[in-house]
Parts: sequence; structure tokens; C-alpha cells
Amino acid sequence: MSTILNNINNLVQEFQDKKIQLVNQLKVEFPNLFTHIFEKYPNLEAFQWNQYTPYFADGDECIFSVNECYYIKCTEDEELVQVYEKDGYRDIAEDINKILFKIDDDSMRTMFGDHVEIELYKDGKIKIDEYDHD
Repeated sequence: MSTILNNINNLVQEFQDKKIQLVNQLKVEFPNLFTHIFEKYPNLEAFQWNQYTPYFADGDECIFSVNECYYIKCTEDEELVQVYEKDGYRDIAEDINKILFKIDDDSMRTMFGDHVEIELYKDGKIKIDEYDHD
């Protein structure tokens, strides 16, 4: 029986190790997923989204999720602007969200963390900050 348990434990560990390896590879390639977005919208400099597990869900299970892109920075803007504040930004955000939501939440949490706000820049730089939410 202990041989079977050891084999199972080894397989589980091998699976976890491979998953981490693949997610780390995805994190390196992640900015490249958005190259065509930055090419389609040449004034786009950066965008931002957050992801977290709610602290309270009205009695329901609190489940981690990636939220949609909500801030965009273009060359004519001095700072990030909310998507709904400027004409045309919603189209950019929708294109970004199509890519963000193709990656499963577990991989996104492994890549960037929980309770974080992520900003991706045109040059591929990724800035991750803690995100305070209710």
C-alpha cells in the first residue's frame, strides 16, 4: 500500500512541478499575447486590471476571479484613464478582455498573485501592486 501512495504522491508532485513550469513559461510569453493589440491601437501605452478573491460573498463561496481591463493609458493621456471616461477606450478594453479571459483563473493567480492590480506596458513591462478591495 505504501508503494502505491508513494507513486501517487510522486505523480502529484510531478504534475504540480510541470504546471508551475508551464505557468512560468506563460508568464514570460504573456506580454506577447497583446502585441497585436498595441499594434492595432498605436497610441495605447498601457492597460490595467485587477484580480482577487473576495473577502465576503454574501454567504456564497468566495472564488478568485480576474476582472476586466478598466484603465487604459494612451500617449495623449498623462495617466491611466477609466475605460468608460473616453470614447474609443471601451473597444480597446474589449479586445484586451478577450485575451485576458482566455487564460484560466488558476493560471492567472499563479502568474500574478491574488489581491493584486496588474499593469502591462507596451514594452512588455509588467507592474504588479497589492490591490485593496472590500
